[in-house]
Amino acid sequence: MIWEFVVGAGVGFAGGYFYGKYKAYQNSDLSQKSSLLQTLTTQVTEMKVKFDAYEKLRDQKEKDVEKLHTEKEKRYQEFMESTKKFFASQETVRKESEEKRDKQMENFSGVISAFQRTIHGTKTRGNVGEDIVKQYLSESIKAKLIKSPLRTDNGEIEFAWNLGDGKYVPIDSKLPDIFDIIGKITEDITQAEKNSLKRQVINKIEKHIDEVKKYQNQSNTINKCILVLPEAALDICPEVIEIGGNKNVIVCAPRQVFLVGYIISEEYNKLKDEGNIGELKDKNKSLLSIIKEILGFTETIDKQAKSVIKHSDLIKDKVHDALRIK
Repeated sequence: MIWEFVVGAGVGFAGGYFYGKYKAYQNSDLSQKSSLLQTLTTQVTEMKVKFDAYEKLRDQKEKDVEKLHTEKEKRYQEFMESTKKFFASQETVRKESEEKRDKQMENFSGVISAFQRTIHGTKTRGNVGEDIVKQYLSESIKAKLIKSPLRTDNGEIEFAWNLGDGKYVPIDSKLPDIFDIIGKITEDITQAEKNSLKRQVINKIEKHIDEVKKYQNQSNTINKCILVLPEAALDICPEVIEIGGNKNVIVCAPRQVFLVGYIISEEYNKLKDEGNIGELKDKNKSLLSIIKEILGFTETIDKQAKSVIKHSDLIKDKVHDALRIK
């Protein structure tokens, strides 16, 4: 529109201008007419040059606009192609990650199954539990900080923390028969079924706690002992820590046994120096609090792992949505 207006205005102006010159030409003499004709010729030539320049500029503008449009469309297509390739590559990475995770879970399940087969039977379970704890306490046994085994008036215990005055803290590490039950607690069952299985685990552990109590208050032991349980059992049933604590049986995982033994030893020696061994029982609550806090860290890690899986699924959905864009 602008160019049409400019051209129209230019043509109108030129027409009026030349018409005026023509009238002047008719009223002039020969010499004046010749001069005027020359002037008109020059001016017509100049106007034509300017008009051609305007036309050329307009054509260039149109070409520039077309080129810009073409370049814009090209870059848009390149962007879309790059985006699709990116999401396609992410989908490939996701699939590979899922396959790797599934393989790891499969291997882990195989390890658990093999472990369950290995610990089938009371005697074998006891040996496995002792071996696990022994790995964590090997250096302490060498340093005679841990006595293995210890004979008491009520039988022999696998490990005991040496308090240095002829007294010991019994450490029981026999695994209770709970792995078959724990193996049934999966995401595929209802909450009611989970609660029922969890109660079975708690009952078995509580029964084991009562059995371990026989090592307390013997001629060479104090009124406290330690029960080592698998972390899987404590993750599912953290309540057993308080149940055991109420009976002076400190329940912990294998990697926590040294810390628990050390705390009991420090409290025992401190109260012994102060001449008040009876207060050792009152220190039970603070020890339970520490163990619960440690287990809390484990629970936090488990929640973060579940969060990662959840967000992985969300990313998967978003990638699928992106790949549907044409």
